[in-house]
Amino acid sequence: MFGGQACLAVAFNDVWSLSLADPPAWSLVSTTGTRPAPRKESAAVYDPIRDRLVIFGGYEISAGVMHNDVWALSLSDPPTWQKLSTAAEAPAPRQAATLIYDPIDDRLVVFGGSDGEIGCVLGDTWTFSFETHTWQQLAVAGEQPGARFTTGVYDSTDHRMLIYGGGTSLIADCGPYQEYTDTWQLSLSGQPTWSLIPTSGSPAAPIQSVSVYDPVNHAMWLFGGWSCCYTTYDDTYLLALAGEPTWLLVPTVGVPTDSSGSIWQFKGVYDPERHRILGMDHTSCSEDQVWSLHLTDTPCNLTDNDGDGLSECDDCDDTNPTCTTDCTDADGDGFCVPVDCDDANANTYPDAPEINDGEDNQCPGDAGYGVSDEVAGFDFGDPTMICWPAQAAATQYEVARSDDPTFAVNCTLTVTASTCVTDPDEPPNGSVFDYLVRSIAPLVGSWGQDSSGAERTNVCP
Repeated sequence: MFGGQACLAVAFNDVWSLSLADPPAWSLVSTTGTRPAPRKESAAVYDPIRDRLVIFGGYEISAGVMHNDVWALSLSDPPTWQKLSTAAEAPAPRQAATLIYDPIDDRLVVFGGSDGEIGCVLGDTWTFSFETHTWQQLAVAGEQPGARFTTGVYDSTDHRMLIYGGGTSLIADCGPYQEYTDTWQLSLSGQPTWSLIPTSGSPAAPIQSVSVYDPVNHAMWLFGGWSCCYTTYDDTYLLALAGEPTWLLVPTVGVPTDSSGSIWQFKGVYDPERHRILGMDHTSCSEDQVWSLHLTDTPCNLTDNDGDGLSECDDCDDTNPTCTTDCTDADGDGFCVPVDCDDANANTYPDAPEINDGEDNQCPGDAGYGVSDEVAGFDFGDPTMICWPAQAAATQYEVARSDDPTFAVNCTLTVTASTCVTDPDEPPNGSVFDYLVRSIAPLVGSWGQDSSGAERTNVCP
């Protein structure tokens, strides 16, 4: 950990490390080389290729100076500072910029930030090459986010920068104050392009939330943050990036806080070895508590697997879209209360096919609800006339006849508006005719059961 501020008035340029052994312990890191000036709100990333900490920008409180320099601290023994940026062309000095490391192109990517201690915000995008130690302002395509200081991550799965929310300056000369709750992506392959990501839901806190990328779940996590004027939040959100991007409020056990009862500038990182977020309040005057959120131990899977709009956190069965807040399925038909209109009958559920059980197998709102579609009770009083009871609301029927009980061969179909048909034919020697009737107007009903008791759906193919 480099620099930062305490009690809003003092900035530092020392380096500390936190051992993650049990118990965790802080230790001051002795460094060599010229150190960066003390500052707050610098942006930092880890360079895994060279095993070093890289920082950019920040505000030097005592001198009233905003910086735009790039420094690297090697983490091998002895840790040594090196100033990397020397070129004349560089981003404007700033604090609270969003910074990521792009490992594919071996470069830093910088967006936005504030150009004064409480100054105007910026909306430019720059890259810094680790190979040439030079800056380049990106001519990005597409619609771009408004100028802001925001929070962001590098999505290693899709090779892009993601940012969420942010705000502008409270200084009147900088224009109207604005807070954002939108989510943007900067594609880093080919021509860099900004684009707005349509998401379901959004976190409550728009400003200075902790953000980390979770490669295990392909997700962006947010914790805390604040909104004008210094309303603080302690919610945890997850943006599931697989499928339709959806912000989900994550129930957690325990909430970071200090003696004041809230934390308004929490800083954090992702611990890939233990799959967790580590963070602390960098503005506390007297406390240096470190908090962890174990992502593996969260009480639910935070994606919406069945597409019913609820994550497993809120869904009683995230594999069945008909089961949301009540997973009662007494009849075992796969439809839960209250979606199932008759949870005592496994043959009755939304859009169920009608079967020959004398019941209406459909639910309110279904086409055909209110009518038992099957036809039963043939009258063979006249050997040449086959009749059946009229079905409520039916205006037209279809009659199937076959000497095959399965109605697969030697099958004929007759359409009639009557409840009787004349059939002078005789079945082949040694066999009989089987008949099935269904309504076809105004609604198409079921064929019902054949002579063996099997429900017949494919007749006279």
